[in-house]
Amino acid sequence: MNESNGSKQGNVPLAAWQIRKALEREFTGLIDMSDEAGRRDANDQMFRSRAAAALALRSLSGCDSVTAGRAVVDGFHDEGIDAVAADGSAQMWLVQSKWSDHGDKGISVGEVNSFIDGFRLITKRDFSHFNPRLRALEPQLTKVLDNPQRRITLVLVIMGSQPVSRDVRRRLDALVTEFNRFNQDRPVLAYEIFLMRDIRQILQQDLREAPIELTVSMSTWHKMSGRLEAWQGEVAVGSIADWHEQHGDRLFERNLRKPLGQTEVNLGMVNTLLREPANFCALNNGITMLCESVEPDVWDPNDAESPVKLRITGASVVNGAQTVSAVSEAARQDSKATRVGYVSVKVISLRDAPSELGLQITQATNKQNKVELRDFIALDPAQADIEEDFRLSLPQRYVVMRGDKVRPDEGCSVEEAAEALACLHPDPEVVTRAIADLDLLWERGPQGAYAILFRRRPRAALEIWRTVLLLRAIMAVLSDNRNNRRGRVESVLEQGELLIAHLVMRELKLQDIAKPEFDLDRALSDVPQLVPLVSAWVVKFIDDEFGPTSSITNTFANPKRLTLLAAAVSASLAAGSASPDILSIYPPARPARRPNAVPTLVEAGAIKDGTILFYQGQNRPERTALESWLADDPRRAQASWVNDRVRPLLWGVDGRQYTPTGLVQRMWDLAGWERGRPKAVQGPTRWFVPGGQSLAELADHTLNKLEDSD
Repeated sequence: MNESNGSKQGNVPLAAWQIRKALEREFTGLIDMSDEAGRRDANDQMFRSRAAAALALRSLSGCDSVTAGRAVVDGFHDEGIDAVAADGSAQMWLVQSKWSDHGDKGISVGEVNSFIDGFRLITKRDFSHFNPRLRALEPQLTKVLDNPQRRITLVLVIMGSQPVSRDVRRRLDALVTEFNRFNQDRPVLAYEIFLMRDIRQILQQDLREAPIELTVSMSTWHKMSGRLEAWQGEVAVGSIADWHEQHGDRLFERNLRKPLGQTEVNLGMVNTLLREPANFCALNNGITMLCESVEPDVWDPNDAESPVKLRITGASVVNGAQTVSAVSEAARQDSKATRVGYVSVKVISLRDAPSELGLQITQATNKQNKVELRDFIALDPAQADIEEDFRLSLPQRYVVMRGDKVRPDEGCSVEEAAEALACLHPDPEVVTRAIADLDLLWERGPQGAYAILFRRRPRAALEIWRTVLLLRAIMAVLSDNRNNRRGRVESVLEQGELLIAHLVMRELKLQDIAKPEFDLDRALSDVPQLVPLVSAWVVKFIDDEFGPTSSITNTFANPKRLTLLAAAVSASLAAGSASPDILSIYPPARPARRPNAVPTLVEAGAIKDGTILFYQGQNRPERTALESWLADDPRRAQASWVNDRVRPLLWGVDGRQYTPTGLVQRMWDLAGWERGRPKAVQGPTRWFVPGGQSLAELADHTLNKLEDSD
């Protein structure tokens, strides 16, 4: 992320905020703050300074965080040295750390001189001036000093963005020259300076996993012509299944989307491989893979029938994620039947290629398949910045690729973020787009909703996550309120949920939500009172402006009506008018028996094939009984939707289709739940679509729309 983009948490630059939160998360409890100086650290400035020193030591020495925390010697009588590490023989690091929450710290010549004086005391083996923490390290430091191969590194860790002054640099250079004058071929002394960007790079590196390395064995291959090094050939199904088994969804980090689960197309590929494995290569579009480098091992470069082995570094499948997933599933079901199958694979090396070429290839190869506008969001660098910010600042997960999944307690998706930000936006015109069609949130261009929500100004993870939590809280209250409502009021609460959320957020006065000091708990506590109040005003103004028998569906499909509604409700709330008595007009009604959830959802096409559903226990005994069993295999709590009127849930654990109730009962059986188990269960109340609605709630919502349109 570019630090110059101006993104801030309140008055704190985003990079400084990320570093602060990451240091607190990594080193809390690992750094001794029991000394007198530490006990005076009322605002944690000293802790953060010590943590920054420990982080630099960890990076330079390769030790773990516990060891780095123990290396901190900062305090009274530290003689300018805040942390010390020795590798036990020939290497020593001495650190001075300067901290600022705002990322604007510098270092003076006087502070550097103090650091140098402390260093000279150590080289003279004079430890009497130091505090007990550093004196305890005397044997280790002396061992390094006595080693003819010794190497000492002075480290400045400065939480600021400005380079050190020329005077500071001259002082350090002079010291290095002095100590190395007799050791030009083997320097004894060196120094390193870590500024804010360098500290952040260490933390970023911690998030990155090692590049994927693969050996790709091809038959019937050819090396493609052109400036890029590219190879195409046939690869055995078993090899591709092994890639997925070893690396999982990391294989698709540069793709537009992750595998979408058991969709109709993907199930078709699995069945083809199981029934006609020898024909699969001819019936499939194949796989395109980008890599950082490729080293070929060709048995006979003039014979395409002679196999070639490509040793690939930094591999990523940018087209064919669904094929890889299907191949893996088919091989899992019957590895013997599929071993005669092959897949066409294209490998393109990006070594020495322009930086934007990988993106161009990803976009071009995916235009051949059915992709949605939302899929291309995965290639936007702004989303990568947000994803990284989530991990550094919170830490939570932020998933961008369609097909990637995250549990609500672990983070959110870009879809949920876009909905929440649309509700947060002060202009109701933005949320009306989401009400009309959520796909409109991905429209690009200067006036597109995507640009308004994500591109006009950088979005910080803290702001997005808080807004998502507020939207979830609002939706939860709306769901509770719908449970005892039918007819017109229920239709408003369902179809108007985003408008109501927008109006509630306006009433919460969230202009400071991005600032660290914003009181989220207070805002969340206000939601249960505001939701019914706003809902009542929305119902009243629909009846007053458009008539008590007007179509709710037509109202929420009309942007002009929604804008009028938003203005009228906001004005009434601002004036402090008494809440309308909706209960007397629309008293709660005893619901009549409604059609079953599954046929309703299938007939309405309410859920796309392949949508991942999540199981949630509805009471404490149920959750307790299944908790450890579900934790053993995350697939157990998930099922893919298939538009089948009877058995719409495809369980990845055994590849069979179930009714919602049947799968719940099957899971209870396998988990061994006997004591306290209910005799009957409503399965649709326990399976949830992304966004938080159960199948039962979604079916009610669908029926209300149909009834209202009639």
